[in-house]
Amino acid sequence: MLQLAVALSGLLLPPTVELVYGNKQVLIKMRTFFENGTIYHGRYAAAFETCTNMVINDGLIEYLGNDAGRRIPHLSNGERVQKVDLKGRSVFPAFIDAHMHLLQFGASLVKVGLDDCRNLDEIRDTISKAAKRNPDGQRILCRGWRQPSTNRKALASMIDDIDPRPIFIDADDLHSEWCSSSALREMGITRDSPDPVDGVIHRDKDGNPTGLISEGAVFSMVWPHLIGKMSKADKMGCFGEAIKEYHASGYTSVIEMAMDQGSWDLIEDMHKRGQLGLRVAAHWIILPTGDSAGALDQVQKAIDTHTIYNLQNSPDFRIAGIKMILDGVVDSCTAALSEPYLVPPHRVGDMNWDEDIVREVAAKANAAGLQIALHAIGDAAVHLAINTLEELGASGQRHRIEHLELTRPEDAKRLGKLGITASVQPVHSDPSILGAWPELVGRERCDWAFAHRDFQEHGAQLAIGTDSPTAPHLPFPNLYVANTRLSARDPHYHSRINQRQPLDMHQVFGAATWGAAYSCFADKELGSLDIGKKADFILVDGLSHDFDAKSLLQAQISETWMNGQQVYSS
Repeated sequence: MLQLAVALSGLLLPPTVELVYGNKQVLIKMRTFFENGTIYHGRYAAAFETCTNMVINDGLIEYLGNDAGRRIPHLSNGERVQKVDLKGRSVFPAFIDAHMHLLQFGASLVKVGLDDCRNLDEIRDTISKAAKRNPDGQRILCRGWRQPSTNRKALASMIDDIDPRPIFIDADDLHSEWCSSSALREMGITRDSPDPVDGVIHRDKDGNPTGLISEGAVFSMVWPHLIGKMSKADKMGCFGEAIKEYHASGYTSVIEMAMDQGSWDLIEDMHKRGQLGLRVAAHWIILPTGDSAGALDQVQKAIDTHTIYNLQNSPDFRIAGIKMILDGVVDSCTAALSEPYLVPPHRVGDMNWDEDIVREVAAKANAAGLQIALHAIGDAAVHLAINTLEELGASGQRHRIEHLELTRPEDAKRLGKLGITASVQPVHSDPSILGAWPELVGRERCDWAFAHRDFQEHGAQLAIGTDSPTAPHLPFPNLYVANTRLSARDPHYHSRINQRQPLDMHQVFGAATWGAAYSCFADKELGSLDIGKKADFILVDGLSHDFDAKSLLQAQISETWMNGQQVYSS
């Protein structure tokens, strides 16, 4: 009989070890025993529950408590055990990003960042320096343009002289694209190009494109063009880099919110090769086509893929549901409001879909057992989203509304009663990026904004995500904003968008872990550290044990574990 005792001193072994014994290969499953730590269970109903020991066996949590040596027989004699001394560090359930965009995030990692640019001069200077550093690139790709920094003005003539190569600038919300004249030419956009059903090619008085592409035109024209210019290797590289960055940030699972056939084919290939490395629950993006038939065809594609990859037969890689983008965003005055914006031309924003088609799409998806995710930022869009889901009468299917940035107080009370998940991204409520809101929508509507505590107090389940790459993907700054309603981007910025009460610390951690798992029916296996659940967890340095909010801005992920295996170490 072969016995193995391992005392760990800086060496981490896999949970299954292959040894040669004589002329035989022997596979030995090993327990991993974590001791001397502060291990947070992740059951955040009212407080933080902790213990000091955790035992992992075959990728699952076998024990949580304070006396593992006596309770687990093999630990007392050292047989088949790998010990990890946590040395007082904190252990939490791994984060789950409840709303993100995987390919776009990976691509954003190599784009020129304009997040810190405060005006046109700084934008031009940043792009110019980047162009000089990369003289051989075929085009210049940028991200993070905030529309108020250029007074919501974006003309090709403002950037044409920087470089003759095509320049593509993503707005920080990804709902607008600022293009140089050479970029417009590369896409074949001329005065004769029609606007897509749910988007706008902005034009001058003579009908010539000015350089700004908005809403559905970004999704149906710009994204396909740029993705089409990437090789398969480039796209696989983007996914790979995104996964590495997410592991380093403490995530093991994501909910992908804009899946299409091209991206699915790529990550399906990675999944089959065992190279994906993240748990992915995806929502198939449904784009307007002008009629219900085209939209319903897209839903059928999601249904067909879901029959192969679903919660029952592929829980870690699956189609969870569909997503519809009902409106735009506040900064570009395209979020759908019930009353006009306060700036010219005093419109009420844009509803991207005919209401009857929204209902048809939702009904077909619901009947097939798909979850429905509805992007709704303005109060009119939120109202339509709630009414649509209410009509389905399917509270048990955990349908969800994304963003919920401006919600009427009476609608905030309806989510919990209807079993609708409030999928929110506190990082979007960072007050340092909302300076234009009082001018755009007025003080009264600002007081409705980001009513996360109201949703929770009226019984809605919160799921916290980041919407990366429209916002930073790092979890701790996101939680800081949720817990304080102050700025993580600029800690010296002390104003708030309103005086609504923030979420408690245990609520924000819960919504970013168990709440996100619940939102996609993964809560029986993920989201908390409980016996029998998958061993997905993180080791954290720099977070104070009294959970002082400021320590969230210093907290760092030191290790990320998935299925009981270390996938990241700082």
